[in-house]
Amino acid sequence: MTSTEAAAIALQDHAALWSTGEIRASDVVNAACDALVAGLDTPGLRILAACTRAEADYDVPELLPKHSTNSASPSTRSPAMPAERTPPERSHAACLLAS
Repeated sequence: MTSTEAAAIALQDHAALWSTGEIRASDVVNAACDALVAGLDTPGLRILAACTRAEADYDVPELLPKHSTNSASPSTRSPAMPAERTPPERSHAACLLAS
C-alpha cells in the first residue's frame, strides 16, 4: 500500500469515526492535512485541511454531513440493503479525494 493510499484510507476512517462521535472534527482536519502531505491534492481536500481547530466543529459537518444513526439501524434497513455497508461519511471523504 502506498502512502497516498494509506492517507486516503485514514481520512475515510477518521470521517467514519467522527460521524459516530468517537473523535473530534479537528482530528478529521488533521487527517486531511496528512493526506495533503502524502501527496493527495483535490480542491475539497484543501478546503477541509484549511480549517482551523476553531472552525473544524462548524465546517467539517458542512463538508462531511453526519449520517443519521436512525437510518442505519437494523429496523429501518431494507432487505435489499446489506447489513455491512460503507458509511456515508467514508463516501463523502472519498468524494473529497476525488474532486
